[in-house]
Amino acid sequence: KRKGGNSQMDEFRDMWEEGEGDGEKDERYEQLDEGKNVLRVMPNKDPDDPFFESYAMHFNMGPDKEDKFRCIEPGGPFGHSKKKDKQRAYRAKACPACKIYCRNKTKSRAFKFGSKEGKSFWRKKVAPWRAKHRFVFGTNRPKSKSKRKKVKVLDCGVMIGQPLIQAFYDENMGGDFTNPKTGRNIVITKTKLGSQANEVEYKTVIVPDRTPLKLWKVLKKRLPDLKTFVPDALEADAIMAIIEG
Repeated sequence: KRKGGNSQMDEFRDMWEEGEGDGEKDERYEQLDEGKNVLRVMPNKDPDDPFFESYAMHFNMGPDKEDKFRCIEPGGPFGHSKKKDKQRAYRAKACPACKIYCRNKTKSRAFKFGSKEGKSFWRKKVAPWRAKHRFVFGTNRPKSKSKRKKVKVLDCGVMIGQPLIQAFYDENMGGDFTNPKTGRNIVITKTKLGSQANEVEYKTVIVPDRTPLKLWKVLKKRLPDLKTFVPDALEADAIMAIIEG
């Protein structure tokens, strides 16, 4: 019998938990409306930089579950893995929160797979420590009379970010949709599934028709440097201070 209280569905749910980042009260950030949102993803300020930035965050940290901080695990969160060394498969090296996540994930294997106790342990002791992948894009609302001259920053999770990045680098899916002359708009549909902030579903579709940006000369001057929208990283000691309160 398989060991471990977590299931693949539990793990995927943790990975895909979505949100709109730190822009709730900041006019620089794009706020997605419920329903369909027609956007244009813009190039980065420096044309030699990727059209997005990525990082990971730990949310609901500290005794009151109200703090958050950027994950500092080198090469990404969740610990480094070595295919030939299962004992080191879930060992984080730098981030205190990732170390707790990896340690508790290992402990979860003691429970019978799919058991009530195992699921409870995963929900309370493993999932809360997992970092959430975040992506930062520059966006424009080309069909909005009041916003079509503005460029804002969309801070999002993998439900939005991953399909965009995959499509951009796949010529069979259309390739570069950020080009001001030959690019395409995207439609992000936001659907609320419940009353909690993270009970939201996003569907991203890239419009097949190529649409030149008529206001590109104006928008080009307003492109944000996406690197400046990635949260600063704290030292490990400062992170531990937050965790311990």
